[in-house]
Amino acid sequence: MRTNIVSTRASHCAAVCKIADGTLISYYNGPECTDRQAVNLEYWIDKRVAHVRLPDKTGNSVLIPLGDNKAVLIFSIFNDTDGVEIAKHGANRWRFCTNWQTIITIIGDQIIVDDAIRFNFDNYVGHLVRCAPIKANNKWYLPTYKEHDVYGEVFTSTDGWNWTLLSRIGTNIEQQNGRFGKGILIQPTIWHHNETFYSLSRDVSDHYKAWYSESKDFGKHWSDPVSSEIDNANNSIVAIDMNIPEPLIVWNRGYNRNTLMLGKYHNKSAISIQQLNKSKASYPNYCFDNQNSLHIVHTDGIGIVRHILTKEEVASLI
Repeated sequence: MRTNIVSTRASHCAAVCKIADGTLISYYNGPECTDRQAVNLEYWIDKRVAHVRLPDKTGNSVLIPLGDNKAVLIFSIFNDTDGVEIAKHGANRWRFCTNWQTIITIIGDQIIVDDAIRFNFDNYVGHLVRCAPIKANNKWYLPTYKEHDVYGEVFTSTDGWNWTLLSRIGTNIEQQNGRFGKGILIQPTIWHHNETFYSLSRDVSDHYKAWYSESKDFGKHWSDPVSSEIDNANNSIVAIDMNIPEPLIVWNRGYNRNTLMLGKYHNKSAISIQQLNKSKASYPNYCFDNQNSLHIVHTDGIGIVRHILTKEEVASLI
């Protein structure tokens, strides 16, 4: 496994996808939940080739490869109101985000960012992207979540640009007076094996275990979430979609963010393989590149770190 540092500034919530001859990485930095927070894009081959910064007040992002030298970037913008309520403090701003999408093009050593359009979250505010989308059944499946009175969602698209709400995860289970309102989970990560889809979600109750749900019909209907045995003290988790029922996963072992593990999912539990971080770490994400090498990105300390595993290394772990 090869590791490199993407960013050493106060950076957060990375995403990655294959593009052109390398990979495109997105993350946001600047003081979190302030007007100076903004999404950054970096194009990497063996090293960083190009960098651009989006306008201020932009946040959570995912990337969707379109083939050759293009990708879709979906990202949030702080709006601070839904037309009725107004954001009252920093973290509360996530409740009043809108989402936007744009085409990213690599031309030589330049990153070209098209004008953005509003993502069709049915005109919702406070719905966010976080974990990587997956490709199955010749469609893209994008997991999203509602930031307050929470639950997960899955959108689907045939082209990576036009999206339709397919289903929701965890709308039937609520708690009272939680920090995130009534719901119990956010930030679902999804994977599949043929027509069966699976999800693990970040716990925002006092349960401290990731929530598990499954679908037998390509993500159209999900079982009520049940507790897994995977540690989750309000931490983001990601499963690496490989069209197998028990894929690799990345999660925070224990009840803080001191230990970020690469491991293998097994029967609502996790088998530890290797610790990935050196400092407090969170928010993992991933992609496979054109050589089928696995790229894992995550926050480590104040920066973003990337680990690259060859296809042979990945095969040896599963």
